Amino acid sequence: MTQIKQNLLYAVSLILLLYLIGAFVYHNIEGWSFLDAIYFLTVTFATVGYGDITPKTDIGKMFTIVIAWVGISTGLYLLYTISSYREHVFDERLKRIGTPVYKSIMPKFGEPVSSLGGVSVARNRIAYPQMGRK
Repeated sequence: MTQIKQNLLYAVSLILLLYLIGAFVYHNIEGWSFLDAIYFLTVTFATVGYGDITPKTDIGKMFTIVIAWVGISTGLYLLYTISSYREHVFDERLKRIGTPVYKSIMPKFGEPVSSLGGVSVARNRIAYPQMGRK
């Protein structure tokens, strides 16, 4: 398994683990149904914060502080790994089928060396299109 797939599996596993832990804790501490707990975790991880469901106990509030920081960070990491995976798969497919788009773009910008949040970093140079020049 490639490193990108391992990172993606790791990120998905972390999010699922956070949902399981959070649902269990909120169900036991706050007395919420599992659906309400998962709904609250989703709203918190997505930084929406509707405020329709809130923890009432001090332990629940402290747990929310921790799970929010960890969940938001893990969610961002998941988005980053999905972006990296999509970029890797897309680039490999373009190379494999030899599309004219890939052949016409890559010589201008160089081969991608690394990926930073879905943005390829070209090797040793940045080429700008020669506008108006022949």
